[in-house]
Amino acid sequence: MKKVYMALVFLLISSYAFAQSGTEIDALLSEGILSAQSAARFVLSAADKAKPDIAPRDAFNQAKESAWLPDWALPQSALNLADLSFLIMSAFEMKGGLFYGMAPGPRYAYRELLYLRAIQGLSDPAMTLSGERFLRILGRVLDLQGGAL
Repeated sequence: MKKVYMALVFLLISSYAFAQSGTEIDALLSEGILSAQSAARFVLSAADKAKPDIAPRDAFNQAKESAWLPDWALPQSALNLADLSFLIMSAFEMKGGLFYGMAPGPRYAYRELLYLRAIQGLSDPAMTLSGERFLRILGRVLDLQGGAL
């Protein structure tokens, strides 16, 4: 059953990926630890906040200027799950729960995506993630939003 689920997830994600070339998706899937610029590039293009062919560095700068990434983040630095959650919630303009509405930030963004089941499995807000897990989360968020990459 797990193999069927994985195949379904990859099929779903690949159907959303018409804007990205296969090499970009392959490069992201092969990333052992997701970088801030890779996350920004895919999240901003998926949320229609940037053109689909935006350079990763430009997407990172745009997310940083919008204060969707932490001040300490560098383009090649690893992005943890809480900061990724805040980037996703901000870029997609998702309405959160009571606490996210009062104090939007990485902590409550992570909790909101966990509640919405966009983040599944064992997770911790401080953990880094691979490109593969990132695409799964982004795919679930797109399903929740009813959008396509």
